[in-house]
Amino acid sequence: SAIVFPCFYLGFVFVCVALTVLSVQQLSDSAKYKFRYDILRKIGLRKNEVAAAVAKQLFLYYLCPAVFAAGIAGTVAIFISGKFIFYTGISTSIFQYFGISFLLFFGIYGLYFAATYAGFQRNITLHTRYELL
Repeated sequence: SAIVFPCFYLGFVFVCVALTVLSVQQLSDSAKYKFRYDILRKIGLRKNEVAAAVAKQLFLYYLCPAVFAAGIAGTVAIFISGKFIFYTGISTSIFQYFGISFLLFFGIYGLYFAATYAGFQRNITLHTRYELL
């Protein structure tokens, strides 16, 4: 436990830094996307359709790093927990350790995604008037 807690804290800090970089990059590009989404609005997309397009774009942008992180971390966590169970004799599921860390990671990931989505939506709809279609 003397090693686990500092490593968990260090991993938590790295996750937060990486997610902050992803969020800031997307929010800084929102001015460029505002023009594109304004064109979509002008050709007839409703506000909820534009919001769905934004959600898809951000979901795909956030999905790529998450899939790689889950794959690499899952492989390592399952291997290490299997060895831990073998050498200590504890009878528990190998996937339990990975499942808990997976839920924690995606909980934090979901919060950053929601904050980025809200900021992105606000930036592209700022000074944009939607007509009722």
